[in-house]
Amino acid sequence: MVVSQLLKATSISYKPSKEDFDEFEEISSEEEVEMKGKLVSMRDVLIEIANTPTWSWVSVVYSCINFLAIMASTIGFIISTMANVDTSWTGTVEDVTICIFTFDYLWRLGLTRTHRIKYVFKTMNLIDFFAIIPYFMELVFDKAATNLRVLVVLRTLRLFRVFRFLKIAKYSRDIPIITKALSRSQSGFFLSIFTLCLFCILWASAEYYAEQTQCFYDPDDQLWKYNEAYGGGVSPFQSIPHTMWFVIVTMTTCGYGDQFPITPLGKLVAGLAMVCGVFVISIPITILASNFSLEYNKETINEERVRAYYSKKKERRADPPKHKQPEQRVEELAKNLQAFRDHVDNAQVTVQHFESIYDQMEEQVRLLSRLYRRRKQLDREYGKFN
Repeated sequence: MVVSQLLKATSISYKPSKEDFDEFEEISSEEEVEMKGKLVSMRDVLIEIANTPTWSWVSVVYSCINFLAIMASTIGFIISTMANVDTSWTGTVEDVTICIFTFDYLWRLGLTRTHRIKYVFKTMNLIDFFAIIPYFMELVFDKAATNLRVLVVLRTLRLFRVFRFLKIAKYSRDIPIITKALSRSQSGFFLSIFTLCLFCILWASAEYYAEQTQCFYDPDDQLWKYNEAYGGGVSPFQSIPHTMWFVIVTMTTCGYGDQFPITPLGKLVAGLAMVCGVFVISIPITILASNFSLEYNKETINEERVRAYYSKKKERRADPPKHKQPEQRVEELAKNLQAFRDHVDNAQVTVQHFESIYDQMEEQVRLLSRLYRRRKQLDREYGKFN
C-alpha cells in the first residue's frame, strides 16, 4: 500500500505557465549563451594583448612593435662595437628600446593574475628582466667609471644586452619546441658528457705516453722535448691535462691544428680518438633529433585540432541550427510529462495487481497454517486413543 501511495503522489499533471515562456525568451539560442561566456574584464583583454601575439589586431601591432624594438636594440648593440662607423645614433635607439622593454615588462607584471614572485622567476620573464636591468645599472656605474673594477663590472653588464635577442623566442613557434626537445634529452646529454669525459681521460693518457716514447725531459728548461730524429722541438703534450685540450678538439671534430702528434704511435692514438669522437658526438645529436621530431609532431597535431575546432565553430555560426519556438518546446515537454504520467499509472495498476495476488497468497498461507495445526491436534488425539 505504501508503494501505491507514492505512485499516486507522483502522478501529477503539468501545465506550462507564463514564467516558463519568459525563461525561454531570455535564452533562446546557443549563440547568446556562448556570447555571455565570452564576456571578460578589461584586465583580461590587456593580458591577452601583452601575452598572445595573435589574439587580436591590437596584439599583433603590439607584438610587431616589440619585435622591431628587439631587432633595433640588437643591431645597435652590434654596431656600437665598430670603431670605424658612426655610432652616435645607437644611444637614442638604446633609450627608446629600453622604454619599450620596461613598459612591456611592468605592464605584464602589473596585470598578471599569478603570484608576482613566481611570475618574475619564470624563464622568459627572467630574460626580460636581464634585458633591461643592465641599462639602469650602467646609469649608476657611469658616474664612478674612473675605477678599474667599476669599468670591468660595466663591461660585464653590457654583455647582458645579448639577452634582449632572446626575447624574440616569445614570437617564434619553433623555439619552444627546441626547448622542450632539449628538456626531454637531458638524460642523453648527461650520458654523452660522461662518455666524453671518460674517453677524454683515456685518450689523453694514451696520447701523452705515446708521444713520450720519442721524448726526453730537459731539466734546464723543465720541458719534454722530442729526440733529434723528430726535430728536437718542445713537445706540445707536457702533461695529461695539456693533452686533454688536444683530445677534446680532436673528438669534437674541431681540429684547431695548434697541437698535433708527430710520432707514429701518437698519430695512431689520435686517429682512434677521432673515430671514437664521431660515435660520442652522434649520441646526443640522435637523441635531440628524435625528441625534436616527437615534439614537432605533437605541436602539429595540436595546431590541426585547434584549426579544426575553429573551422567547425565558423561553419556553425555561418549555418546556425534552427531552434524551435519556446511554445513548441514547452508543449513537447508537456507531452513527455504526460507520457511519463501514463507510464506511472500503468505501473500503479501493475503494483495493485501484484498486491491483490500477495493478499490472496497471504490468505492461503493462513489457511494452510490452520489446517496444519488442526492436523497436529488430531494426531495427538489419535495417539491417546490407541
